[in-house]
Parts: sequence; C-alpha cells; structure tokens
Amino acid sequence: MGYDKHVLLFTTLLFPSSFPLILVQFPLLSRLNDAYVKLPPFQDAMPEKQPDAPPSVVS
Repeated sequence: MGYDKHVLLFTTLLFPSSFPLILVQFPLLSRLNDAYVKLPPFQDAMPEKQPDAPPSVVS
C-alpha cells in the first residue's frame, strides 16, 4: 500500500519546477534524490527516455 507514496516522491523530485520544493531545506530528500538518480530503474524511468516523451521534455 505504501508503493504509491514512493512513486509520488520520485515524481516530485523529478519535476522540481512543477512542484516548488527547495531540497536544501530537506537534506533527507536531497540524499534520496541523489541515490535515486544512480539506480538504473530510475534512470530508465526518466521522462526523456520514454518513447512517447514530448519534444519539450527531451530537449
């Protein structure tokens, strides 16, 4: 049941411009973000790697 919370957290970290979040104020979130971006499943899930990504995301 808690899986959806992790996806939401990752999405929030992926799109900081969509969700105004200053990670400096949240050192734990900052460390989690640094760890997420190093994992291949999360790298593969990046919007720019999706086949249907709009040009605005890819560029």
